[in-house]
Amino acid sequence: MATRKPYQDTAVSTGRTQEQLGGLLQKRGIHVTRWTAFPDLIRFEFQPKKEGIAYRVEIAVEKGYTAREGEQIRRAAYRTLFWYVKSKFEAMDAGLADLEREFMPYMITGPDRVFYQEVAEAMEHGARSLPLGQDSPLLPVGRGENPTDIVEGRLVEAD
Repeated sequence: MATRKPYQDTAVSTGRTQEQLGGLLQKRGIHVTRWTAFPDLIRFEFQPKKEGIAYRVEIAVEKGYTAREGEQIRRAAYRTLFWYVKSKFEAMDAGLADLEREFMPYMITGPDRVFYQEVAEAMEHGARSLPLGQDSPLLPVGRGENPTDIVEGRLVEAD
């Protein structure tokens, strides 16, 4: 039996979802937003202040279906993205997080680049810090630990 996808039966149009998310952000004073739809990707970007940091949240869209099935898949992807972003703002409203912490992974760092991609690539290459103009460790050195305590990717106890 195939696994059901979230919102796969939604009747909410992609346009309505865009309006709802735009309204959600406008209530919080965010007026700069952009949607971009690619055949295999939906991208939502927003900028909390007129100038400064912007954020990008994306969701992959399955391909290879009939036009009718494809439209339903896109509606479901838009709804998934809507509820994901809405839940983050609800967490902020409840005092669990702030915008910068909640959306830091999605901070745009360059064309088609966001912060979590920078971190993931650095970690893949064995980096213990990021080139941010200062030493900012990915794994902070804790009590009794130093970089020599890491052996073959495992933390070992110091003698």
